[in-house]
Amino acid sequence: MDTNEASFMVSYRRYYQTSEEEFLTSMRYVELSTHNYGTHSISYATQLLNVCSIVEAVFKTLCGFAPTDEKTITAYASYLIDTYPDLTDHEVTVLGLSDQVLPFGGWDKRKPKQTLFWWSDYQEVKHSREAHFLKANLKNVLYSLASLYLLECYLLRSIKDEESPSMPNLESKLFSLPDQVRPHRPPRRRTQ
Repeated sequence: MDTNEASFMVSYRRYYQTSEEEFLTSMRYVELSTHNYGTHSISYATQLLNVCSIVEAVFKTLCGFAPTDEKTITAYASYLIDTYPDLTDHEVTVLGLSDQVLPFGGWDKRKPKQTLFWWSDYQEVKHSREAHFLKANLKNVLYSLASLYLLECYLLRSIKDEESPSMPNLESKLFSLPDQVRPHRPPRRRTQ
């Protein structure tokens, strides 16, 4: 493992792994099922706030922004969608559901906040927890965590400076990448 990969493991990967463990612990009490997507709790609120703050740190790194830069979802979307056009088509397999989700499905850089539901809900929970407590739910935590997983795959690929269309499939107890990037293929059953 080179220095950049070692730094990735310390700066990003361990945060993902801790967040994944917290989510998996919640599954002892709430079955991972689309029927339970609306289940909300203080635990899910805490997880959503934590995971999305890590997502924002990875957004900044992938975009080349300094950690202290004050950026918005508009700046992230503009850069990421242009730089990684397959991001919005990239599925993540949820091992507990035996199904795929599109964490960035439908994300549009012209309306980035409105078209990334879990990010919009995160912002509402962050700024007004009591009014938007129902949005601190299983679905939003699952999608934000799947987004973090996918973004870290992109980040590791950029660290390894690989031009290959294949993505590193990082170890996870919850997610995997189906095959590899296959943008613009016929639609399959998706959960959203």
